[in-house]
Amino acid sequence: MPGEQDEVNEVLGSIKDLQLVYMATIDGKIPRVRPLTMVRFGSEHYILTGANDAKMRQLSENDNVEVCMDVEDGKGTGYIRIEGKMEIVKDRKLKGDVAMSTSYFSEYWSTPEDPAYALLHFKMKNLEFLGPGEIYSRKSKL
Repeated sequence: MPGEQDEVNEVLGSIKDLQLVYMATIDGKIPRVRPLTMVRFGSEHYILTGANDAKMRQLSENDNVEVCMDVEDGKGTGYIRIEGKMEIVKDRKLKGDVAMSTSYFSEYWSTPEDPAYALLHFKMKNLEFLGPGEIYSRKSKL
């Protein structure tokens, strides 16, 4: 019988390499939610974004975030919610490697050294999962 860790691995494994997510940040006392593409690189998840976007200022003041994504199976919908922290990546090699492996990078930035490009590393802490057609969600620490 599969255990909780098996289910967590299955849920995390269902996240696509380029996954539409809705990320919430805090702007003062007000939550701000926006759609983004989360990118899997190796076993980690990243957000490529504009260095001067409002979310960068918000994250510099409070790096706590939550992302949410839909889960569908043809019979219904559910969701994956993940809480954690966004770390601004400073490592030039990692920024370049993620940029060059991401299909849409050149649509927004000229090179990985472009000062308008920022890379965020999603440090996941807690997971909540509601499978399609289910009534109750399950929570796990990561």
